[in-house]
Amino acid sequence: MKKKTSKTSKTSKVQGHEVESELEHKLVTCLLQANFPAFKTQHIFHPTRKWRFDIAWPNIKIAIEIQGFGPAHNSMQGMRNDCEKHNAAIELGWKLLYFMSPDLTPSTLPTTLTSIGNLHGIKLQHTIGKPEDLNPIETLRRAINQKRS
Repeated sequence: MKKKTSKTSKTSKVQGHEVESELEHKLVTCLLQANFPAFKTQHIFHPTRKWRFDIAWPNIKIAIEIQGFGPAHNSMQGMRNDCEKHNAAIELGWKLLYFMSPDLTPSTLPTTLTSIGNLHGIKLQHTIGKPEDLNPIETLRRAINQKRS
């Protein structure tokens, strides 16, 4: 579970979106470049708790959590807190996708972006060849623009 941002937290902004890690920065940048529908970062989703999603589309209740490797995720209590948060989100009708560092590499990014697109009803029609032949962001941009027209 993420804690409320404090003065000592390492946060940065990507085109106005607050991010708390390199992984969040990388995925937010890809979503913006691919022209995904507008989203929020660090979105508080629970009516009484201050739980936040890394990336969210509140109007359609889709959220992304990027799991890090810090102390909050490696301890039994941290894992229990994450389970409590995620179960509460599901009870409130949210669809969640979880990603880790290996999901944001050049060879896995096409699959990750395709998963996110699928929840938005964006079906990608591309043939996956060698990872270096792919431009997942351009492929998604075309698919998203086609869905909008």
